[in-house]
Amino acid sequence: LESVMLTHSRLVEWNLKEGVSPSRAASARFARISIKEARRLRAGIVNVDNVPHKHFLKEEICHSLEKRKMPVVKIEKIEYPWHSEFEDPPGWMQSPYPWDWLLIARKA
Repeated sequence: LESVMLTHSRLVEWNLKEGVSPSRAASARFARISIKEARRLRAGIVNVDNVPHKHFLKEEICHSLEKRKMPVVKIEKIEYPWHSEFEDPPGWMQSPYPWDWLLIARKA
């Protein structure tokens, strides 16, 4: 979920650099959302290509697995280039990059 928020933050930054007003830059790609959609977002459910996907906070997924008696053995941050999020991102857009968490957990 942190990566989704970073992506939106970088989009705002990009828009500002392109001369978009701060208020318009902050709302880019953010349509008015319904109460139902706001609840889904708080639960970590984000649409990717119009398909809902559950996104986890690192601590959330670790806690969830440990509650199920599956202790996390290893966790790694797997980064992706900005091309995975944006079509033709500007050259200045570098680190930090979007990422996923890769976990190995042991089933009891």
